[in-house]
Amino acid sequence: MKKAIEVDNEVELDEKSGSKLQWMLYVIVIPLLFAIAMGLVIATFSGINVITEAKKVTSVFNGDSKHADSEQNSEDTINQYKGQIDSLNTKIKDKDYEIKQLQSSLDTKNQKVKQLQLEITNLKNKLSEASKTAAQNKKSIKNIVSTYENMSPTSAAPIIEKMSDSDAIKILANLSPETLAKVLEAMDAKNAAKYTQLLSAKK
Repeated sequence: MKKAIEVDNEVELDEKSGSKLQWMLYVIVIPLLFAIAMGLVIATFSGINVITEAKKVTSVFNGDSKHADSEQNSEDTINQYKGQIDSLNTKIKDKDYEIKQLQSSLDTKNQKVKQLQLEITNLKNKLSEASKTAAQNKKSIKNIVSTYENMSPTSAAPIIEKMSDSDAIKILANLSPETLAKVLEAMDAKNAAKYTQLLSAKK
């Protein structure tokens, strides 16, 4: 008897749960499906691609949009770096060109310095030769002056008068004051005055 009651109770419970399911199906699920179907039809007629929009929505839920944004940011960053690299490469080329110009200018200046150094060396050599020649001339003048010092003024005066003024002055300027006075005294008065004037101008 108890078993029969329990079976009846189970049947009643099954019927109640079945009726609840049917109620939910009729009241919630079917209207919801109908509303979704109508929404799809309206969206299609409005020109909205429902599949694409659905993919976007699912990608948002899946985190794909963040991934896409990060990819876009990475691409932008790469493009920025490429721009910076190109700019730096251009600057490097400009600096290389400036260095080449400066090197060329430096080479030209070095060449000029070498030429000037060569000219200085040549001038030093010429100066050395001139100094040697001057020393030799000085020696020869000393020897000549010594000769005139040993000559008698009356013999020396006519010889000096026949020389060029420059040669005569060289000899007269190097004679001792006593010999010079005697030689000028032995000269013609006009020549003596001329040589005296030239000697005064030289001093």
